[in-house]
Amino acid sequence: MSFSVLGAFRDSWSFIASRWLDLLKVLWFPMAAMSLGDALLTPRYVMFLRRILEEGPEGDATVVMGAMGSLIPVVLALMALALVTSAMAFGGVARLALNDTRPSLPINLTFGVDELRLIGTNLVTALILAAAMFGWGVVRGAVGMAAGGAAVAMAMDVAAYLTAAFLLVRLSLATPAVIDERAIGVGPSWRATRGRFLALFGYWSMIGLVLLMAVFGLEAILPLPEGVTLNAPSADPIQQQLDMLKVTEALSDLSNPINLARQVVFFVATMAAAAIVATASCMAWRQIASAAKR
Repeated sequence: MSFSVLGAFRDSWSFIASRWLDLLKVLWFPMAAMSLGDALLTPRYVMFLRRILEEGPEGDATVVMGAMGSLIPVVLALMALALVTSAMAFGGVARLALNDTRPSLPINLTFGVDELRLIGTNLVTALILAAAMFGWGVVRGAVGMAAGGAAVAMAMDVAAYLTAAFLLVRLSLATPAVIDERAIGVGPSWRATRGRFLALFGYWSMIGLVLLMAVFGLEAILPLPEGVTLNAPSADPIQQQLDMLKVTEALSDLSNPINLARQVVFFVATMAAAAIVATASCMAWRQIASAAKR
């Protein structure tokens, strides 16, 4: 089964160049809502998680349970926010790319059956990936106990990355499939990618390389706030997480003008990345679906 990597890549950038204003109308509100929600909820997330980590395994169980009880609603709120806003954003781009449904207003407030289907599909996808991670963890633990050593550990890591890549590629067309076929689930994406894994892996590697270069470029030119340093990770896993929380907290302080500038730049960059990924998925799906109808 053929798939033109360069054709889909070219179509993606052509669509973005010609429809950038419509993409902006579709994306800016859901992405802004996600950014605002993150800005409001992240400090509470950091506070409660730090309390748990600072207590440690031998800490006061009452304090840990209290912090955990406060942390869970924050995590659920962040997950719900991500599900809703991503469904609005990616659903709007898919309707634009596949059905030429342009936004009638300069703001995307659409939330209907398509978005509910996308939320359901995203939950199914997350469960599949979580089950794969858990299953691989069990297998790695069993193999590690039976045959330890650095070579075995490295081989297991490589196998884990290959498994993750396989699943991500096979599930990568779920969003346009939901909009085009009006169905919940990953079956259409799984069927459409059958026999095209290597071509689609190359396609997504090209898209990923573009995004990776953009991230490195932004990190290279954007300064870190005073007092924030990215040191080598600690050998203690709990201290590693505490160090990461410290950096997250420092970068979330919007009273610092450097942080505010970084947030604005990364908001624009995140919106552009969403447009690229959603469009790339739709162009790949459209090519495969068109070939199947011939």
